[in-house]
Amino acid sequence: MMDKFTEKCLENYYDQANKLSTWFNAGHMNFVVAELLLKNYNSSSKRQRLQAEEYAQQEGPKKKRRINYYYTVLHKYILMFCGLALECYLKGLLIKTRKLEPLIPDRKSLSGKCLQHLNINMFCDAIGNPTTKERETISRLRRAIDAGKYPIEKKITKITAYTAYLNSDIKETKSMINKAKQKWDEFRFAKH
Repeated sequence: MMDKFTEKCLENYYDQANKLSTWFNAGHMNFVVAELLLKNYNSSSKRQRLQAEEYAQQEGPKKKRRINYYYTVLHKYILMFCGLALECYLKGLLIKTRKLEPLIPDRKSLSGKCLQHLNINMFCDAIGNPTTKERETISRLRRAIDAGKYPIEKKITKITAYTAYLNSDIKETKSMINKAKQKWDEFRFAKH
């Protein structure tokens, strides 16, 4: 028999796992982190570009620019957090529409399906068939999620750099997140 405190904690855990706001808030926070990393990445890239131009054009003393070289390799992590953001929004929709059970039967941990990372099927089940551009973006976001866990990719599947589509992938991710929010509005207002 469980004590009242443990029972209340488990009930709270169950409630949080089933709330759309839990998943949408997590998605929002992941995207905020991606934007913060993007800001640092863009600033460092700009400084690096300016420094290279100065070295190429000047013969005299060069202006020293503070470049944090850790920021120049943030692109993989920017896309990882974009992917995790979209994943949370999609899971929130799937849980709210009862297409995904968030917890295992004893309700003490997340289900195996809930622990899976972003994929095309998740998008199809939550929103519908993705466009070709959305499919390609999801594929790159998934790659970044897998690669973001380790210092190098577990397995090389693509040779293209994460920077190849960075800005368009961020823009497409925002668009897909907006589709998730619109889908929820459709469900919500259709019931009234």
